[in-house]
Amino acid sequence: WDGWRAPRTAAQIEPGVWYIELPPLPAGRYLYKFLVNDTHWLEDPNNPRTGPDGHGGFNSLLTIDSPEASLS
Repeated sequence: WDGWRAPRTAAQIEPGVWYIELPPLPAGRYLYKFLVNDTHWLEDPNNPRTGPDGHGGFNSLLTIDSPEASLS
């Protein structure tokens, strides 16, 4: 990872569900957004937790307590 210049990871789709598989992440706080069609940055509509993005908007926020923690 290089901040927001992470390698692109294409999402896979099942009927109505998009997902990606990542290796376990170290414990910590992670800010993220979805990039749609290389033009639209979107917050995660299913995650109410956010943090400022430094541009007057918000990023979605994920906190991992341990690499073994469930993300569900």
